[in-house]
Amino acid sequence: MYYEGHGMLHVVYFNKSGLGEWRISYRNKFVDSDTFQLEREKNEVAFVPFADGQLNATLAASVLNILRFGKAVKDSANTNVFEHAGRAFAVSENHLPYEIDINNLNTLGPYSISGAWSQPFTSHPKKIQGSGDLVIMGTNIEKPHYVLGVISSDGERLLHKVDLKFEEGKFIHDIGVTTRYNIIMDYPLRFGISRTLLQKPFIENDMNGKSRIGVMPRFGDAESIIWFDVENHCSYHLFNCFEGGNEVVVRGCRILGSVIHSDRHRVDKSKWYGRAFLQPDKDSKDFDPSLDGILFSRPYEWKLNLESGTTNEGYITSKKVAMDFPVINDKFIGIRNYMGMLKLLTH
Repeated sequence: MYYEGHGMLHVVYFNKSGLGEWRISYRNKFVDSDTFQLEREKNEVAFVPFADGQLNATLAASVLNILRFGKAVKDSANTNVFEHAGRAFAVSENHLPYEIDINNLNTLGPYSISGAWSQPFTSHPKKIQGSGDLVIMGTNIEKPHYVLGVISSDGERLLHKVDLKFEEGKFIHDIGVTTRYNIIMDYPLRFGISRTLLQKPFIENDMNGKSRIGVMPRFGDAESIIWFDVENHCSYHLFNCFEGGNEVVVRGCRILGSVIHSDRHRVDKSKWYGRAFLQPDKDSKDFDPSLDGILFSRPYEWKLNLESGTTNEGYITSKKVAMDFPVINDKFIGIRNYMGMLKLLTH
């Protein structure tokens, strides 16, 4: 699968000469992770991919990888690049970020916050306005399943680390922040090696499950979270979160299903993706609510009332256009913003 491949960095440099002329140069380089070094030395793909395989193959692949290399999956570092304290990092959910020298794209090594963090690390950490601290989280197939942390503005200290006491492993991709709160997404995209022993896919979304959003004080704990039940979904990317009066507003791109195909689906992978990403035609005689349009992503808004405990939610764009991968000006993360950009998804 594409999400199990090694990350490659690309950079364009703009340099102005002493004569006032601009010169543009380009460079690319693979993230030199521990597992990339291993496969480069062997000159072959050594890790057996398993996240998208059939049940028995998934279990066998993970066991084989652990026996041969000490870990079930490779450090792909292929999902995002973020900046903190003037340093650049390449990251993917299942491992620590790798620090990158932006001048030459050399990999400087894994970033563990001076040894204080050993959990997986979200691909979408959020910087807090004012303090410059960074809110992170990591989800894991083993306990603790969801750990939240706050990194100091200089990137040297872990100011806060807390287990949110999730009862099972869930693949949560993003986290939000407001001026005072951390915003915790919780939806039933479950994962874990133990699932394969029960003849279940390693990772699978429960479209009949329950979703909720948590509002947590910045340095709170699991007991301090105020949970709001919301309509079930499986949404990877948040646009922004902010406070307004007695409400916390959460905006993101909402989908109904997981992008990871399961061998439980009744159609093959190519047809499944083709139907899942298209705008659903609910009047069609072939319409399948468990398949058609479940990956048709649209901007969505959840308004969480901290006084009444009620939720008001709904789409905020046309149902005819799919959009995802939202980006805003970083100076407005956690406070009200009025503009942003998304990728238009077409076929």
